[in-house]
Amino acid sequence: MKELERILIKIFIIIAGVMFMGLTLTSFFISYINTDLRDEHVYRINDNLILNVVAIAIIFTGMVFAKTKLEHVKNKININVLAILLSFTSIGLSILWVLGSGTEVQADQWKICQAAADFNKGNYQWLEKGEYVAECPHQLGIITLIRIIFFVFGEWNYLPFQILSCISVGLIIYFIYRFALEITDNWTVSFIALLLAFLCLPLYFYTPFVYGELLSIALSLIVLFLYARLMKAYRHSDLVTLLTMTTMMLLVRKNTIIILVAILGVSFVKLITNHRKRNIAIILAVVMGILLKSVFISALYDSHIPEDATEIPSSLYVAMGTNNNDNHSGWFNGLHHAIFEANEFDPVPSSEQGKQIVSEFLKLCVQHPVGGAKFYFRKIATQWSAPMYQCIVMNNNVTGNQSALARFIYFDDKAWKLMDGYMNIYQLLLYISITVALFIMWNRNKKLELYTGLIAVYGGFLFSIIWEAKTRYVFPYMLIMIPYMAYGIYLLTNKIDGLVKAHLSRKGR
Repeated sequence: MKELERILIKIFIIIAGVMFMGLTLTSFFISYINTDLRDEHVYRINDNLILNVVAIAIIFTGMVFAKTKLEHVKNKININVLAILLSFTSIGLSILWVLGSGTEVQADQWKICQAAADFNKGNYQWLEKGEYVAECPHQLGIITLIRIIFFVFGEWNYLPFQILSCISVGLIIYFIYRFALEITDNWTVSFIALLLAFLCLPLYFYTPFVYGELLSIALSLIVLFLYARLMKAYRHSDLVTLLTMTTMMLLVRKNTIIILVAILGVSFVKLITNHRKRNIAIILAVVMGILLKSVFISALYDSHIPEDATEIPSSLYVAMGTNNNDNHSGWFNGLHHAIFEANEFDPVPSSEQGKQIVSEFLKLCVQHPVGGAKFYFRKIATQWSAPMYQCIVMNNNVTGNQSALARFIYFDDKAWKLMDGYMNIYQLLLYISITVALFIMWNRNKKLELYTGLIAVYGGFLFSIIWEAKTRYVFPYMLIMIPYMAYGIYLLTNKIDGLVKAHLSRKGR
């Protein structure tokens, strides 16, 4: 049965390798960036191929030299203390950014805050037929969290939520390091992952965003870390924590179910191949965590939801993901709301109409394969080759006084060019490193659970092709990739170092 695991690993390396090779090649030649603070859409720019190649060559050359130096001093560095220090530093930097950004909530952020405030007053009209929360009940988890914050700190005081996002930044950085260490057992890889996480700009710029992004990412990384640790050694405390974090993660953001699907898939394969009881325990804990989330929300809100209240069918989000308005392939255009409202909020005809739109679009793609290929290339590239991940424009409702740094970052074109350029190289390094890691791991006898994070990323990639498109939606997967990025850098620098030493040895002879 071990052969099954090896075959599945080979298959995954092939399909993931194709994905990352495609993303690498795309990122060498083009990027998608925001060009206007008031426009959330990203627009294509042609990258300087020579500059990208030279930058990557310089970075890897520097890393080879740094790796040699690091090997000499690593015994003097307490990496866990360093991780804690960098995590607290990141929290401090994030708080400064929140206080200096001068932004307020808008759009969906405003709606969930208003719903939370109204619910606390006993007004549940947002759950009535045709209202926002009735149509989007996946928001009930984050609304509940905001209700608690408003109850404790005062109505419409969402600053504590933003501070919680700042704390989430510290947790993300720390658990990227811990997850990297857990899956590789390598000090150098975890050190690289820690630095890369700390140097990720969008992580800080998303902190004013009153939504579930950063908190759900932190919880997701804790879940992945706990799963990796449980696969090494079973602990009751880790299992209970996994169950709890699973429930919390889903409450904050429903789409994190993709990560749980990856965990369940790997666990089922491991159960088939080695029959260990821990796999059954993990599967049960994850399933219970999923069910507890539903039970919790039902207990709080079922009595307040009218019988005729209905949610938007998922097929309408998929249908919206086929629109090509102004060449923004699959991006938000309000189609799902329009169809649902036109059908008087009846999910049955709405769902059928959504399926019909998707069916007709796919037929059109078959009839015009070149046009279909261009559409999906744009849809993928606008999400996966946009290195700043919309982190500035998602917080573009500037109403208060800003710090000098915030004004520079928000309103100076030079700042946008510097950040886009920096994160473009960062993203290119990310994709190159993971592609290299996958190829090198082809002949290495690694366990399937090592790939769990990447399997979740691949699931997110497939989801981004099907669903409504938005760069922000893929940002969580970028952070999950950082430990694998670090592993790829480590493997590649080792290869380069070995080749250089072999060459010098031959010359010496």
